[in-house]
Amino acid sequence: MKTQNTITLTGPVVSTPKVAEYEFSKRKSVRASFDMNTGESIDSGEGKRVYKHRVVAWDVVAEYVRKFVEKDQWVDVTGSVQYRTWKDDKNGGITKYITEIVATEIKAHGQIGQEAADAVSTDLPF
Repeated sequence: MKTQNTITLTGPVVSTPKVAEYEFSKRKSVRASFDMNTGESIDSGEGKRVYKHRVVAWDVVAEYVRKFVEKDQWVDVTGSVQYRTWKDDKNGGITKYITEIVATEIKAHGQIGQEAADAVSTDLPF
């Protein structure tokens, strides 16, 4: 049986997207990141649970984020779940953990989303 690491989320962007350019082995890359919320209704009377997700996009998808994604806008994100750890030397070498959604496709809702759909394709070649 083949395993698959795929996730699809829909919700509002809750942080201003950050876009940065990097150079790896003489190849330039663009990275975008933002936080988004998803939620679920709880039947037990507690109301609604809200989950915050860190989304990271590279290159073509990151350029889409730069042009078309804004805080408070709703987006659809498709990608995979990635877990990372690192040592925080500023805080005594503590090991830190993060879970991120590495986006392979992002679609913005609303007017900006329609303009984006008309202007650019976010399908990656792999």
